Amino acid sequence: MNTSDTFGTDNIYRSIFENAVEGIFQSTPQGKYLKVNPALARTYGYRSPAEMFQKLHDIGSQLYVEPTRRDEFMAEMVRCGSVRDFQSEIFRADGTRIWISENVRAVRDTAGAIRYYEGFVTDITELRRSQEKLEQRDALLSSIFRTVPVGIGITFNRILHQVNDRLAEMLKYTPDQMAGRSASILYPSEEEFHRVGYIKDAQILKNGTAILETTWQKSDGARIDILLSSTRIDHPRFKSGNIFAAMDITKRKAAEEERTQLEKQVRHFQKMESLGTLAGGIAHDFNNILSPIIGFTELTMVHMAEGSQEINYLTQVINACQRASISSSRFLCSVDKASLKKNRFK
Repeated sequence: MNTSDTFGTDNIYRSIFENAVEGIFQSTPQGKYLKVNPALARTYGYRSPAEMFQKLHDIGSQLYVEPTRRDEFMAEMVRCGSVRDFQSEIFRADGTRIWISENVRAVRDTAGAIRYYEGFVTDITELRRSQEKLEQRDALLSSIFRTVPVGIGITFNRILHQVNDRLAEMLKYTPDQMAGRSASILYPSEEEFHRVGYIKDAQILKNGTAILETTWQKSDGARIDILLSSTRIDHPRFKSGNIFAAMDITKRKAAEEERTQLEKQVRHFQKMESLGTLAGGIAHDFNNILSPIIGFTELTMVHMAEGSQEINYLTQVINACQRASISSSRFLCSVDKASLKKNRFK
């Protein structure tokens, strides 16, 4: 290679070094920078490499937020001769903090001793912030998943992928016993399993969410009533995934059934009360009819000869009316007792 070729190559490398958007450096094992490009100076908050050389004298004590981080870096370099994606929090020139990723190799002399380190630095502050937000969100979702008082599960192609402790507890399994098994273990029959799947898919297709009642079966064979809510996992990688929430409504269903029975009894008593009121009115009217019959019959008997056949006939009329009046009074008493029972029921 002639001199002009060497000069041209040097210019290319210098141009790359000066104009790279990524920080490039050379530093001594003792912690002093030998060369830095403008991108690294800007990343560290300096106006130029010259200012950085002037103010940053000791990488270990001035750069890293954690004082031991430089020692960890050195140990890795001694052990492997290079580091990849060595992430650290550092101080910029103004004291603010950023996160960087370093990819560095050791350059050795002919005797194998380390002359200097050279490598690249990338500002990963935004990436770290995004990761922290994701970790916080994952931690929040994990906390919700563990602590909500309803059962939650995730399925792929109707295979249980993950369930929370509450769901396993409801069905007397452990989460590990349920993971990887068909969701059909939740149901007392294949027919119910397929019925729920058909209704769920139809509702999700129409509304985005499915809500329905079903029956599940515990590991010991006992059955419970369930209010099931399900939706698709909104991510292109999980097109066959569903997340569902299940609430045990067995006690609520029993209470609803009891209330239904009580309402039936109330309606029955109301009907009986109406019939009693109607019958009572008829009985009163009947007594009102009997009273003049008895009265006028007795008046008629006054004007007839004692011992006559007519007196005998009219006496039988009065006796019949009196028996009818007694029967009517007994009926009224039974109506009053039924009304009293209804009032106690209320």
